[in-house]
Amino acid sequence: MAKNRYKCNQCSNEEIKYTAIKEYACECGGCMNRQMPKLSGEAQVNEVVDKYRNIKHKSYQKKTIQDRKLVHYWKVKVPQMVNSGVYSLQTMIEMGWVYYNEKEELCTRTSPPAAK
Repeated sequence: MAKNRYKCNQCSNEEIKYTAIKEYACECGGCMNRQMPKLSGEAQVNEVVDKYRNIKHKSYQKKTIQDRKLVHYWKVKVPQMVNSGVYSLQTMIEMGWVYYNEKEELCTRTSPPAAK
């Protein structure tokens, strides 16, 4: 259940409740309406990634996360696309997904071409 902030339209009373309803009756007889969250610019969010070692996301970890996505793309997605049979050999060579080795065998790349 989400934690929502409610404000009365008559007495300006504010309450925080764990409910999903949009409005309910106030003690004064008015209507308590659910409010949108207050966002004051950019906020530093430190999500706990590993609660046992207390590792958190920081702003400098964006590069680390992008690198993980890149590794996943080349190790998992590229072999799937090569084996799917959807793409032509010319397309796969142009995209750098496959290459010919010294023995003239067609090989699938598992790392970016620039990383070689």
